Amino acid sequence: MATTIFKIVQKFSGIIPPRIRYKLALVYYKFDRLIKYGTTDFPIAVEVETTTACNRRCSWCPNSKFDRGLIKNEKKLSSELFYKIIDELHDLDFNGRFSPHLFGEPLFDKRMLNFMKYTRMKLPKANIVIFTNGDYLNEAEYKKYAEIGIDAFNLTQYDKDLSQRLKELIKKIDVGEICGPKINLKIINENTAVCNRGGLVEHPKICSVPKFAMPSENLNINYKGDIIICSSDYFGVAHFGNVSKERLIDVWKKKKFSTLRKEIKKGVYNLDICKKCDSRC
Repeated sequence: MATTIFKIVQKFSGIIPPRIRYKLALVYYKFDRLIKYGTTDFPIAVEVETTTACNRRCSWCPNSKFDRGLIKNEKKLSSELFYKIIDELHDLDFNGRFSPHLFGEPLFDKRMLNFMKYTRMKLPKANIVIFTNGDYLNEAEYKKYAEIGIDAFNLTQYDKDLSQRLKELIKKIDVGEICGPKINLKIINENTAVCNRGGLVEHPKICSVPKFAMPSENLNINYKGDIIICSSDYFGVAHFGNVSKERLIDVWKKKKFSTLRKEIKKGVYNLDICKKCDSRC
């Protein structure tokens, strides 16, 4: 039953509303984790910040207000730590979504292609999705990532229109001018859910995914290796362990972290960052 639901979600992802799509995916992952691990309390998505640098200053992102994301201030997750994270996910037979991003631009990181090759090799069942502004994405890069089996590029271009280069790339893919493996290109625009990032930025109130989705279902790791409360924790103010010193599954299971996730899922917000966050539906 769970597998059937997952296939339906994949096939009709373009027409199923985001909230319903999210809930259907949860049914699949919860059932899968209950069978594999004996518990539903297991992350369905892992997001890893390999670089803090970004070439844009989008108004909905804290990078527009703070210098953490400036290219000249770039901080990187060590390669050794990235591979350790992937090896641990391999040992857990992880089959959820893996995304190499938080606030930096993934394709700015020159190690990314090799990182994704290793990730695909070690996590054959994972759904590898790269969130990118698309500024470094061209036909040649697209083909390289397609060859190694990336599942999707989510294009976070919040401008009024996509760049001409990306329009041409999408057109070539649609009409079959680009041969070989294909990658799903999803445009993330201003109508997609955004939030105030724990009170750091202002934005029009738009929300399509419940607030509890991030902390209770996702495991987020910043460039320091800290496991943080969610992907909106720009400065890593709420962290629960470091994967350079601990196994990520051990951090996930820590009583304090587990209790906070359960409280957030019930709508109880005890952390200051959660109280200020407006992503509530």
